[in-house]
Amino acid sequence: MKNSMTRSVLLGCCTMFVIITSPLAAQGGRQRVTKGSQTRGGAGAGVVCSYLTEDEVKPVLGSELQPTFSTAGHCTWAAKSGGKQIVLITMRTAGEAAEHAFDYALANPIKGADKGVVQSGFGDKSFAMMLDRGVQIDVLKNKKMMQVQYLTGAHGTAADLEKLKPIATKAIAAY
Repeated sequence: MKNSMTRSVLLGCCTMFVIITSPLAAQGGRQRVTKGSQTRGGAGAGVVCSYLTEDEVKPVLGSELQPTFSTAGHCTWAAKSGGKQIVLITMRTAGEAAEHAFDYALANPIKGADKGVVQSGFGDKSFAMMLDRGVQIDVLKNKKMMQVQYLTGAHGTAADLEKLKPIATKAIAAY
């Protein structure tokens, strides 16, 4: 799929697959979050969507945003002009399983991504990864895992990572 990414994470005896699909590609089963509910903690925003506001993502995506879509543990903001997205993903695993998933993700980059680089200042442990279509910060905080992505449609750059860091800081603080 063009606007999707698949990550396989080994968890002891079984494998967990996390598939992230762009809301532009397929919106089936997603909850539409209306503009008025996109404030931190707003009704109908969903838990993950409440970690950031439109005003917090606009400096990176631009002033015109498409409606936000979410599923359990996943929220996407997209530029109205297309192409750029901010994606938050919270993993359902917690505790030791989340720690193993984090370590595995750091050691085994997804296809088309550069090896992860350990970062400081985000949660208990974190790393950044340049993807074939943007950048991603993976964070382990209180034995829970979150990914914050800035998808541009092109291979990630250091400048893309710098744009993502303030957004990641806000989302992780709310996590």
